[in-house]
Amino acid sequence: MIAIDTNVLVRYYVDDDHAQHKKAKRFIDENEVFVNNIVILESFWVLTNVYRISKKGVGDIFDHLRRLSNIHFENETVFSRALAEYRDNNCDFADALLGLLNHHHGYETASFDRKASKRLGFVLL
Repeated sequence: MIAIDTNVLVRYYVDDDHAQHKKAKRFIDENEVFVNNIVILESFWVLTNVYRISKKGVGDIFDHLRRLSNIHFENETVFSRALAEYRDNNCDFADALLGLLNHHHGYETASFDRKASKRLGFVLL
């Protein structure tokens, strides 16, 4: 198994550099791949802010990624729950993932963010 960087994951889905897209697609399709939470968050940011992919589009990309049998996540259950929170409850994906990861480890998350503080595991300061 090998872990991938954000640029490999993004290039798998974005074909603005065809040579890199082909390499990323071949590499991911032919290997057992580990995707950590940092790569998930960075990919989310790049897809939404650089490539302006919609909420539904990013959700579809992450759903596709989760269905690939050769992809392994740092914590697939938490990732899936954060994605559901993002889609269903109009919350920030990073806040959802952060709060759920901390909750998974038994911690609350202190924040000044009023909207985030309504999510599971957040405490408003």
